[in-house]
Amino acid sequence: MYDALRKEIGDSDKKLQIFADINPKNDMRSMKGQWEDIINHATERLEEKCVFPITVTNPWGGRWHDFRCLDDSLEQGGGLMLITTTVPQEREWTQWKGRTARQDLSRQIKVVFSQKDAPFVHGGFGECDDGEKQPSSLVQKLLDFNDKEYNKKISNMKTELHEGLRPAEICDEYYQKHPRCNAAQWPQPDFLEQDRELRHLLGLHKPSLSTMHSFMMKFDLGQLSF
Repeated sequence: MYDALRKEIGDSDKKLQIFADINPKNDMRSMKGQWEDIINHATERLEEKCVFPITVTNPWGGRWHDFRCLDDSLEQGGGLMLITTTVPQEREWTQWKGRTARQDLSRQIKVVFSQKDAPFVHGGFGECDDGEKQPSSLVQKLLDFNDKEYNKKISNMKTELHEGLRPAEICDEYYQKHPRCNAAQWPQPDFLEQDRELRHLLGLHKPSLSTMHSFMMKFDLGQLSF
């Protein structure tokens, strides 16, 4: 997006700027030292009459930042305009829209989609004609779709976390029963069979509950709940 705009409006840094946590155009360096200046410049009128800079940002720029739209000509033109190329989950969407509604002034928001984006390729939204204005209900459908995908992702993360806790608990039980110093040899000669069994168990990508239970029973490691 930044590169395409650069070709259209020229190389002037005053007309086009990047607002991000790290600068993708400068070796991914932190932009922290520039944030205040970028935000202040975002709604400053340029030398040309009623011309304002374009700020290109990413989802990071949709939170915590207050763009002060105090110029009268901005209000006369409908207020600061936010153009997004995607629709996130509902909570993020509310934050994004909030970037345009400061100081009780007008706001504008436009959404531009690509049919190549994942929601349209895999989300079952049907075909949309190129260049055609879509009904606002499409945004709500995307919000509902992304909320479901987000909840599914959280559910999967909880499952993975739950599965990862069991080996951690087994290790805790194991080292309580077979203590050794941090610099001890591995496998330790005193617990050669046990250490090898533990290494085999932890080497499995996702050890089954029955495998973990068998290991604990074999070496009498307490009674974790499976």
